[in-house]
Amino acid sequence: MKKIDIFLFLLVTTLVVSQASAHKRLFILLGQSNMSGRAPVEDADMAACPIVKLLNADGHFEVVRNPLNCFSNIRKDIAMQKLGPGYTFAETLSEQLQDTIFLVVNARGGTALERFMKNDTAGYYEKTLLRIKQALRERSDLKPAAIIWHQGESNRDDYQNYLNHLNTLVADLRSDLGIPDLPFIAGEIGRWNPDYSHIVEKIALIPDSIPYAGLVSSEGLTNIDEFHFDTRSQRELGKRYAKKYLELSGEKVSRLVQIRSKLFESNSKEVLVVAHRGDWRNACENSLEAIENAIRMGVDIVEVDLARTKDGHLILLHDKTLDRTTTGKGKPEDHTLAEIKALRLRNGCHIKTIYKVPTLEEALLTAKGKVMLNLDKAFDYFDQVYELLEKTGTTNLVIMKSNAPAEDVKRDYGKYLDKVVFMPKVNLDEEDAIQKLNDYLRVLKPVAIEFKFAHDTNLLPYEVKKIMAGKSHIWYNTLWDTHAGGHDDDCSLANRDKGYGYLIDNLGATILQTDRPAYLIDYLKHKSKVMDCKRDWTYLQSENEFQAPSVPHFMVEECFLKGKQSPQTNEDGIIVTPYFAAVIDGATAKSTFTYEGKKTGRLAMELALEAIRDFPKDIDAVEAISRITKKIHDFYVEHNLLDELKSEPGKRFTANGVIYSYARNEVWQVGDCQCIIGNLYSSNEKEIDAIMANARAAVNEVALLDGATVKDLESHDPGREFIYPFLQKQAVLQNCPIEGQRYAFPVFDGFPVQMKQVNIFPVGDAEEVVLSSDGYPHLYSTLHESECYLADILEKDPLCIRLYKSTKGIKKGNCSFDDRAYLRIKIKK
Repeated sequence: MKKIDIFLFLLVTTLVVSQASAHKRLFILLGQSNMSGRAPVEDADMAACPIVKLLNADGHFEVVRNPLNCFSNIRKDIAMQKLGPGYTFAETLSEQLQDTIFLVVNARGGTALERFMKNDTAGYYEKTLLRIKQALRERSDLKPAAIIWHQGESNRDDYQNYLNHLNTLVADLRSDLGIPDLPFIAGEIGRWNPDYSHIVEKIALIPDSIPYAGLVSSEGLTNIDEFHFDTRSQRELGKRYAKKYLELSGEKVSRLVQIRSKLFESNSKEVLVVAHRGDWRNACENSLEAIENAIRMGVDIVEVDLARTKDGHLILLHDKTLDRTTTGKGKPEDHTLAEIKALRLRNGCHIKTIYKVPTLEEALLTAKGKVMLNLDKAFDYFDQVYELLEKTGTTNLVIMKSNAPAEDVKRDYGKYLDKVVFMPKVNLDEEDAIQKLNDYLRVLKPVAIEFKFAHDTNLLPYEVKKIMAGKSHIWYNTLWDTHAGGHDDDCSLANRDKGYGYLIDNLGATILQTDRPAYLIDYLKHKSKVMDCKRDWTYLQSENEFQAPSVPHFMVEECFLKGKQSPQTNEDGIIVTPYFAAVIDGATAKSTFTYEGKKTGRLAMELALEAIRDFPKDIDAVEAISRITKKIHDFYVEHNLLDELKSEPGKRFTANGVIYSYARNEVWQVGDCQCIIGNLYSSNEKEIDAIMANARAAVNEVALLDGATVKDLESHDPGREFIYPFLQKQAVLQNCPIEGQRYAFPVFDGFPVQMKQVNIFPVGDAEEVVLSSDGYPHLYSTLHESECYLADILEKDPLCIRLYKSTKGIKKGNCSFDDRAYLRIKIKK
């Protein structure tokens, strides 16, 4: 759309919107078979939508049901009319605008644009105009809001005059309806058919050719045959039409509608924040003030707890007694509402406040239109809760949850399930967890499921991510370590990426319940900004020190190798052979030994790569690691170093590595190189390194307090000097054979690797594998994301003592704190 048109359009629509309360919106849906609908109508598309009305054949409005084109006076046989985009379009708009939507649907399959034009012998234009005027006579408060158009397949060969003819059609409709600025929204036809290329190009020009027009993309949509979108795509197309209308019209939707839109979009990656008992750090838990605070800080969902009084009123209260959170004592069911209202709430320090225990009704009215409420301990009062929801007009803001079996929920509460959001709970530490999950998905099709697991040694969360993909949102609680495998609020205070970030990036969480909502919101804003970094990415080619060869069994999607100082001193390495791909990270030298100008880390890396190059294709992990060990060991023998390095492990040639074997369909992880295998992420950070990194950070923080600058510490790092003797001595822990030694870790150093310390991951049916060194503070599934995160750390924390704590920071003259290597491969199945 041209700039002047955009300005005029926004000006006009602003005036129109200001008068919206005086008119109801009528949408006119026109086009050919994809608007008529040819996709199968499934159960989810059969429900009546009470706040969407469709003009019927008698000129009256009735509750909309599929197929929407059944009342068209120009349609083909009724049996051909199925699911189009109109149902989801109207349903989405009515939900977002919180108002009744009226429709006239008049489409005809297999029809060229010219047949829809005014004065054409087919008469389709005149018949369509007749139905629109019927609608306007039926309800005097109606006003056309937009024309929704989907057509073009029948013009795939006759496309030269398409834009001129469409402009004429739209101008005629606007003139005959007396609305010269009536919005016109067209949709792209399917991109799967090469015969459509010319007409697709014409349709793409609609916003620039027709005033007050918009275009809806068909990118990513799929088909059931040569011409028609499938059911999933028709639903998505409807949502895109609704979104485009809201963009063009400038109409505002409530905060609650925005939240529900994200919740009901199963593919949305945007994370919803849940405040546990409201903002209880700054107000009393389960109070109206805690809810209001959470709303102000931008929380999406507030979790509150319910109890019932002696006289049957529902109130907000977590405990079984009044003792901890109020000035009263005893059970709530032993007191009337009047008695409880006479009490005062206590804050987190047990200090009496001026605030009172709220009723559920008060909480619903406080939250109305602003935030969703997750009602805990409410399932036993389901019927009574629903009565209050109906009374207050808040059925759309409540989430009810339970771990009751799926069939029981459907039997006992089925009549409510299309009116309120029900969320099941699954404990992944229980034996039948996956069966319960699949039952919930099959029977209830929930928008979200709450999961918990005590330890991150449990691999089910990775399976859950695969099962839930595109079906439902994953909810984790970060309140206690046993609810999210240790990746809780406390973990996040120390390192947000290992806490919240782990749950989001590795386990697919899109809803997190927290006791620190402001902290989580701040992290999500930071994360969004970091991952959307704008950079000149040409350096990924010009500065790359590795060129990947072409191999038959997998494709190198992305690779990058760069030394922190120079290619000659880079101790990271990458290798790709027909059956193997690997990243090897030579450890920073702890001695002055060099050979041909190369330090021990560089030598260890090169020897490991030589060994991998000679691997037979079907070698297993034990033999592969043994061969790398022997390669380094033989070098010691050849250069008379063995006796010295036996007694002084700090001087050994040491490397970490992560190796993908195509024949074995496995990844072998030795030390702290990182990998992503499908949904599985492993950084394998050494616990002893985390201790040393914290010690270094503390020493450098003291130096900064004493007057040193960041530049000073880049030239002279007192923290590194402090831990250096320990780094030399901790070499006794590498490949340590002592059973139960908690700080032991595996490396390639020419001495036997303890296979119990090696991670061997099955690749299974994963299509992609990412391998990297620990030169990336956090590994992501794309190189751009990994580089963005690294760049943010280097900019804000070049010493690596705050945002990311490392045993070393950037030295003067270096470009990063460490060498880095990244390799992403796509496996050819």
